[in-house]
Amino acid sequence: MYIALTLILALLVILFISIAKVYRSVPLIELKRRARNGHEPAKSIYRVAGYKRSSQFLLLFLASIASAGFFILSTLRSPIWVAFIVDVTLIWLAYIWVPRSPVNVISQWFAQVLAKPLAWLLQYIHPIINSFSKKKTKPKHTGIYENSDIVRLLSAQQKQNDNRVDDFELELLKRVVDFADKKVLDVMTPKRKVYGVSIEDTLGPIVLSELHKTKHSYFPVYDGKEENIIGVLSIVSLTGIKRSVSVSEAMSPVVYYINEEQTLGQVLRVVNRTAQELFVVINSDQEYTGIVTAREVLKELVGETITEEFDQYDNRELVSSIFSGGAKELNLAEDTTELVE
Repeated sequence: MYIALTLILALLVILFISIAKVYRSVPLIELKRRARNGHEPAKSIYRVAGYKRSSQFLLLFLASIASAGFFILSTLRSPIWVAFIVDVTLIWLAYIWVPRSPVNVISQWFAQVLAKPLAWLLQYIHPIINSFSKKKTKPKHTGIYENSDIVRLLSAQQKQNDNRVDDFELELLKRVVDFADKKVLDVMTPKRKVYGVSIEDTLGPIVLSELHKTKHSYFPVYDGKEENIIGVLSIVSLTGIKRSVSVSEAMSPVVYYINEEQTLGQVLRVVNRTAQELFVVINSDQEYTGIVTAREVLKELVGETITEEFDQYDNRELVSSIFSGGAKELNLAEDTTELVE
């Protein structure tokens, strides 16, 4: 009888510590999301985990009572050295090994089975426990100090086994973070590589062919010296033209300037405000140092290396049917995986 009672108390200690770990192993926001989507284990566990600190306090309190009973029985009915060994063993198992070990199927099953009685008990003791913990707690530190820490966090998210955030979205978020630190100098086309057009040129078939070969859409227009930029020529506006026109007729006389030390975030705001596609880059001495286009800025933000499986955006019928019956919905009710990995 003595041995059976001692063993039961030891098992209760391990059980309470194990299920306490189950209740805190999944963030509440994710547990609630799974419960709303019909995941039965999540529904049961959320009933207890939703009480947050109160549920942890209750389980640790029950584990402490069982531990006290175990220590008393082992001390009263066993030699000191035996009591010491079994007490240390229980402490190691329940308070060191269990918290560090993965959540297993058995502890999950007990957490679900005991959820109803524990939730019933918590509805009465939660107000009491909560009244003692109304003091404002210091917000938990995020561990993020600089932009590089955010990138590191996003990279870790990509490697997470239960990650449900699309790789493209994570890469985009990392680019957004890096984007804030980059300057015009990092992406601009330097003056020596700029392909400019003279205002004295005539846009005939030969000149237009040369412009198309550059694969650029916008060109600075200069008068005399290449540094003397007086307008912007858009090759797009000349598509389908059937006669030769002068550059002065086709260009836009509006020129916008960007300082080479400005950040890409600032440039993006300017692009949004002005709807300009090409900017002349100058330094602090007002010297012309190159050009930067809206396309180059956006390329740094969204990238060009990621491709889609679907690329027929010129087909109206296919575009309309992209999500018809093909949308992937998260069905946690039919999820055969464990609640916690």
